Amino acid sequence: MANYARRYVENVGGSFYVDQDCTACDTCVSIAPLHFRLTSTSDHAFVTMQPRNEVEIVRCQHALATCPVGAIGRLEA
Repeated sequence: MANYARRYVENVGGSFYVDQDCTACDTCVSIAPLHFRLTSTSDHAFVTMQPRNEVEIVRCQHALATCPVGAIGRLEA
């Protein structure tokens, strides 16, 4: 389970984030490429844009559920 206190600084503000457990497997980028990206050194992913509608929320939620190491988290409002 992702830990907000351990999130990467590259994450844009909002409810979804990637923490330091990320292994740069690229799964989230494959599922939601508008919202996740690997760093230039490909050592971890981060959130580049928060979802703006229900379809995008579902994609980001799918990325969260599919992350093999549980490095994606979501703050509940």
